[in-house]
Amino acid sequence: MKLASSRESDDFSRLGIDVDSSQMMILKAVMAAAGGPSKFVTYKEIAEYLQKLEKKKYTRAYIYRHLSDMKDEGYLVIDPNPLQTPRRYAISESGIINS
Repeated sequence: MKLASSRESDDFSRLGIDVDSSQMMILKAVMAAAGGPSKFVTYKEIAEYLQKLEKKKYTRAYIYRHLSDMKDEGYLVIDPNPLQTPRRYAISESGIINS
């Protein structure tokens, strides 16, 4: 996955998006683990990619809190299958576009 260039970072900053925030890093990890939008991945896959991207380890509670916040904000969707365990997450293309 390609990280934002300096120019892209400036563009995001003008929109009020901090590409270096922990929430953005977790969103990037979801995208990298899934290999694209709308593909579901587990917490474990997200945590593994996050560690590769950030070179540090986040706590389970910290990651889950951000996943929950991003779901509430419309950036992520949860696999609608209630029997699916562990829970799986995917990028919401419409949520990203509408933000």
